[in-house]
Amino acid sequence: MRWLSYVVPLALAACTASPPGGAPDSGFSPWYDASPRPLTDAAPDGPDARAVECPPGLPDSFDASGNTITNKNGPPTFDSYNVFADLDGNPRWFFAMNLYNQRGRFAGGLAPGKYDISGEDTDYQFCALCVSMFADYDQADGGNPASLHMFAQKGTLIVDSVSGDEVSGHLDDVLLGGIEIVYDEESQRCGDIDDDVCVNTICLNNQCGRQVGLVGCSTSIQRLNF
Repeated sequence: MRWLSYVVPLALAACTASPPGGAPDSGFSPWYDASPRPLTDAAPDGPDARAVECPPGLPDSFDASGNTITNKNGPPTFDSYNVFADLDGNPRWFFAMNLYNQRGRFAGGLAPGKYDISGEDTDYQFCALCVSMFADYDQADGGNPASLHMFAQKGTLIVDSVSGDEVSGHLDDVLLGGIEIVYDEESQRCGDIDDDVCVNTICLNNQCGRQVGLVGCSTSIQRLNF
């Protein structure tokens, strides 16, 4: 079963909140040679220590050929410009990009230009430039989810044009690593389920979902035209 991001933007509500205490911790230490390193805040038996296996057949990298753009939409229907695609033309490798207008690096409005994926945009909870891939497992057994959420940790977005409710351009050299959203004592406190303080996640039991990086699976997108 795929996540709701297949048909709607990643966030449940748009807001201008920033992560507490300065720059966000995406759950990953720096990347070297396209391989994930052990988590900086990992504990031996804590959620940050969890490893994950890649779904069977996940390519090490996706190039510009064979990718199928399945949908593009944006404001005013949504509060973000959205691009959805099947990488390599395979629905098992579902790509979703959400660019939140009037927030984060797009606070002045989404415009043509070059944008590096870094800082807040490597953290699902706080990103305005959000690049995800949902990699389906062949069989959802052994405690594995039906799909692995992979999220961009670096790369470059080139916006060529913004026309109506569609954005056009391409992505270059995007590295994605497995993540999960957890709710624990390290989560930011919140109130209602759609509390704006949680930004792109929801509030459960007065805890905002926070991103934790998973060790053991990464892939990359060399180029994606949209």
